[in-house]
Amino acid sequence: MKKWIPFFIVVVILIAGFWLIIQQTQWQHVYTNGYGGEPRYGSLQALIQAIRSGKDVKIELDQGTDYLIYVPAQNIWIKGGHVYALNTSAISLSCGSDKLSFNPDTYHWWLLVDTKGKLEMIRFTVGTGKSQGHDQRRVSVRWFVR
Repeated sequence: MKKWIPFFIVVVILIAGFWLIIQQTQWQHVYTNGYGGEPRYGSLQALIQAIRSGKDVKIELDQGTDYLIYVPAQNIWIKGGHVYALNTSAISLSCGSDKLSFNPDTYHWWLLVDTKGKLEMIRFTVGTGKSQGHDQRRVSVRWFVR
């Protein structure tokens, strides 16, 4: 029986190590702001602390449509107690009833979103760089870190 104790200890340590690795690589929902910037879930301070400790950030945008958009935060600012996230890698798609497809006039869209519920977007035609508009709107944002 005593010869199994070291083996058992090693197995427990390995399981604990794998559990920690999995926990550190999974996205964790830490904060949600509503359309008006009001807190709906979690803690803004927890989000800020995660960013300051070097965590990656992903956002889920709820624009009040029948679909959600997830994008990584490529650049992040903390200013005045709020978080701002920028994404410049998105390409436009048409959201049909049962599929996604490219638009005939496909464009790049750049997002700046914050924990106050504001989204600012600029769009440029792929290939020509012609402006396709600049608008602002209110969004509910779920903030994830890993």
